[in-house]
Amino acid sequence: MDFWRNEWNAVADTSEVTGIDDVELFSGSIINNSNHIVYYKPEKGSYDENNRIAPLSSKKVNVDGIATCLHTDKVFKVPGQPPYHPDVKVDKSGQVSFRFFNKWPADLYSYYRQKVFDEKYEYGWMTLDELDDSWKTLFDLAKEI
Repeated sequence: MDFWRNEWNAVADTSEVTGIDDVELFSGSIINNSNHIVYYKPEKGSYDENNRIAPLSSKKVNVDGIATCLHTDKVFKVPGQPPYHPDVKVDKSGQVSFRFFNKWPADLYSYYRQKVFDEKYEYGWMTLDELDDSWKTLFDLAKEI
């Protein structure tokens, strides 16, 4: 219920009360449990070799894709779009998993895919042929790991 308008169906603008935009309420992070550097492509903005996560560390950031030690010719396209950004975990072998709302099982994503995302939305390990040229830098960085 929107107590400010005394309406059940109205959606209150929480930024007026909290000072935080809704998009920030669902931000993601990267947890790198491998012994190698992980490079990432942020959801917004440009990127280069400075967009990396050191071994055995983490960073709060919304990512579009990740390059790990597992592949030199593929990157992991991370599911998500505002305001839903998952947490991403890289294990010791370089394999990637993700979670929404503190739930790691990927099958949870199927619900959000139906409700939030376009049915044609794809994620997972992909080659540059499957993505656009904005991903080229991440593929170049994947070769360096």
